[in-house]
Amino acid sequence: MAFHSYGFILFFLPLALIAYFGMNRFGAAAGKWTLLILSVFFISFQSPAHGLIAMLSTMVNYGFLSLLGQASSARARKSILALGIGCNVLFLC
Repeated sequence: MAFHSYGFILFFLPLALIAYFGMNRFGAAAGKWTLLILSVFFISFQSPAHGLIAMLSTMVNYGFLSLLGQASSARARKSILALGIGCNVLFLC
């Protein structure tokens, strides 16, 4: 399903918006988790392998974000950021 397909525009997008705003009433975190799950579902709809890559990429990015939060020096933060960007570029290959 592509972004410009009728299935996305008439089915997936309205349901995703309803789910997001419905879950967002329980808190911002619930809305964000809903978007994450729906995004992986949308990506997996075309190919399950792409969904696995999206989940792995999300977990790796979360790990780098955690490391950035713990880094004390600017040099360490720059190194972690460069490594994170490099990993994201590798996911594209």
